[in-house]
Amino acid sequence: MLPAQVDSSVDMGQLIGQALHSAGRACATMSPEDRLVAQRMASCGLEVLLNGGTLESVNLIDQLGSYVGVLEANSVRRLRVEPENLETWYVLLSKPLLELIQLLLRKSLLQAAQLADRELWSAPDEARPCIAALWRFFDPSQVLPSLAGEDSLRRAVNRFQRLQRLPAVASGGSGRSSRSG
Repeated sequence: MLPAQVDSSVDMGQLIGQALHSAGRACATMSPEDRLVAQRMASCGLEVLLNGGTLESVNLIDQLGSYVGVLEANSVRRLRVEPENLETWYVLLSKPLLELIQLLLRKSLLQAAQLADRELWSAPDEARPCIAALWRFFDPSQVLPSLAGEDSLRRAVNRFQRLQRLPAVASGGSGRSSRSG
């Protein structure tokens, strides 16, 4: 693995804000039941990195799915994902974690190693405090009782949607133009 030079001046507030934006964008269109599974995926992946493990780019569901309960989540869904659509669903569930990984790579908080058909990601010791902060935010067991019903990915989606620019029609232009005729 290539050694990453960890920037000791990482602004944790900015990092968490960017993580919220990335994760919110990734799951803005997810159903609430999928979002909860995706949150467990993100939390589990960050926990693996935090504890010195390695994630593989091509099989995150194979690597983390049993810990997250992906098969169980599909079995209790209101509308189960059919076997021919499982790969697409797995990609959807992995998207927030992949967005967080890309953010951490851009910030040089992860190391990447390229194998023939996959990339391996791990965290250097110096980056673990930053990853711990993200993990605490995305860990479902850390939700405060006052925020019941507001999982971290829901809050990320809310933040992402609040920060989006309004379409021109919603910005309250001059209204209808009048026609002379």
